[in-house]
Amino acid sequence: MPHKPKTFKPRWMQTATRQSRTVARKRYDAERGSAAERGYDARWQKFRKWLLRQPEFAVCGDCTLPTKHIDHIDAVEDANDSGFYALHNLQPLCAGCHARKTIRHDGGYGRKSGDAAALEAMRVAARRRAEAIEARGL
Repeated sequence: MPHKPKTFKPRWMQTATRQSRTVARKRYDAERGSAAERGYDARWQKFRKWLLRQPEFAVCGDCTLPTKHIDHIDAVEDANDSGFYALHNLQPLCAGCHARKTIRHDGGYGRKSGDAAALEAMRVAARRRAEAIEARGL
């Protein structure tokens, strides 16, 4: 007889009451810091808009939908990280593909980081995009 698979709950959701979950979520958000504190400031927004205007970043790297997200292939800590603005570490993704990549490869929702071969394929494609942009002298 089929049964429902175990549902993952983030650590902040595992508390017993709604009130304690709210407190836990606020604590998690405060520890994480704002987007600007993590490096996604005005400089990043300007860089992201420029990237989205490049033909190599117009459509998702996994499907053919328009790009909505610029994803760091290898995780970065903040804007001081050497891979934060590196074209060879960035890929264009639609919202759905970005969510899947985060879950499968970045250890999202408490999962282990994923498939090394798939990550290497992403890096190869990113290097090709970076070379094409650099060949145009941009």
